[in-house]
Amino acid sequence: MDKRKKLNIIIIVFGCFVIIFILLIYAYCYMLIGEKNCLDWIDENKTIADRSNISSFYPVKYDILSAEYQELFTKDEFDNVSSEIDIYNIYLKINSIEPLTKTQKSDISTDGYKNYLNGTLYLNEEAYAIKYHITLRAEHFSFKPKIIKWTVDINEIQ
Repeated sequence: MDKRKKLNIIIIVFGCFVIIFILLIYAYCYMLIGEKNCLDWIDENKTIADRSNISSFYPVKYDILSAEYQELFTKDEFDNVSSEIDIYNIYLKINSIEPLTKTQKSDISTDGYKNYLNGTLYLNEEAYAIKYHITLRAEHFSFKPKIIKWTVDINEIQ
């Protein structure tokens, strides 16, 4: 084997090691930074703003929703709810779809982790207990949390 072939083999092997090293660093950062961002979001948004009377979707923002949920309604429709019936209808839309995104082990869920995202919605002199179940996943490259699964328990209070 001449020097040129040996040099080519060394370059290819070195290139493979560099690619593997970069992928390992990315996976490490995704686990550390991405999961930390998801947990931080949950810690910062432990409760619906006014638990006694839900009048907005706080802490959920339109920008944090996955594309599947953003297709259900426009940003204006989501951000500018004007009444409890609007909130109730959006909850029904959210519960009407089965998210196409499959959950993974690295996803962070509010279930079993400080899930205090609940409150009361008053609608037509009826009271409904509301509880959010949210699953977050960090976006690739930006590591920002995205809601990939969101269901809302709606139970009438007797």
